[in-house]
Amino acid sequence: MVGYFTLVVLHDPRLAWWIHKPILNLCMVVAGLGLSALGVRHAYQQRRGGRRLAPVLGLLNFSLCGFLVWHLFVASYRLPPAANAPAVGTAAPDFELQNERGELVRLSSLRGRNVVLLFYRGFW
Repeated sequence: MVGYFTLVVLHDPRLAWWIHKPILNLCMVVAGLGLSALGVRHAYQQRRGGRRLAPVLGLLNFSLCGFLVWHLFVASYRLPPAANAPAVGTAAPDFELQNERGELVRLSSLRGRNVVLLFYRGFW
């Protein structure tokens, strides 16, 4: 994760391919599966404990990794295009929302300042 965010912060056009393709994520998934396999192997080499739980946890890890890979390479590419989204580099449409103190803030009132827009559903 640290490497990915470093690439985003650098925002070097030559590194755009690494940002837009989940290759780094896939490397982490492979590393996690390798560590999980080592853990299961180590549990079977011990004389006591872990022989029943290790394969169950290994299978759970393998299943979760499979879901993540499916999400990265299949589901995320099936998202509908954002036809009405503003193009990169154009001004965002003006809108008004409440800040953390409940005061209404209009985006146009922040013109000329650096603004980070963060939208989330708020259920977490």
